[in-house]
Amino acid sequence: MDVRKRIGLGLFVIFCAVAISSRTVRAQGPTGEVHFIPDGKVEKSAGVWVDGQYVGYVDDLKGRKTLHLGAGNHEIIVREAGYKEWERKTDIAAGGALDLVVKLELDPNAKYSAETVELKIHAVPSNAAVYVDDKFAGTVHDFGGIGHSMLLPPGKPTIKISMPGYQDYVTEMDMASNQKYRIETKLSPGTSETAAAPTKQD
Repeated sequence: MDVRKRIGLGLFVIFCAVAISSRTVRAQGPTGEVHFIPDGKVEKSAGVWVDGQYVGYVDDLKGRKTLHLGAGNHEIIVREAGYKEWERKTDIAAGGALDLVVKLELDPNAKYSAETVELKIHAVPSNAAVYVDDKFAGTVHDFGGIGHSMLLPPGKPTIKISMPGYQDYVTEMDMASNQKYRIETKLSPGTSETAAAPTKQD
């Protein structure tokens, strides 16, 4: 079973990121491009942070969404639940392009619950980050559709969906063992949104 599906409370010590408004990290002056080269399927869905700010997931940051950074030094971190953080300190040249090969290693300290609850998430935008109790769990596209869901231990976790330029969606779940739940939402740019209660699926 895919490691990113099995999220235990208190497992992954990953801090929340501050949202930004575009794929270009704000900068004065010229910028350079960063190209991410995932080593495998897991790396494609991993989240990317630049200087502490979430910018999207690896496989999304290409084409017209290619990441542009201001010339100079930056810290880039790639995170996926159940894996160790991948970190690089980079020096971006004005007008240049930097290729980064991303290869994640399993976290041997990851722990999983014997009892689980299934949660499906359908949200717009689909590249938004999903947090469980302020810990990065993956992106929306990891947890929706056929064969995609999040497995959590029973309890009352707080789920947050966050994307640069949008208002966060936050809701507290009350999840019973061996049940299925579903969240559907559309993030609103720059406006407050009250989280609707998620529904339990029969």
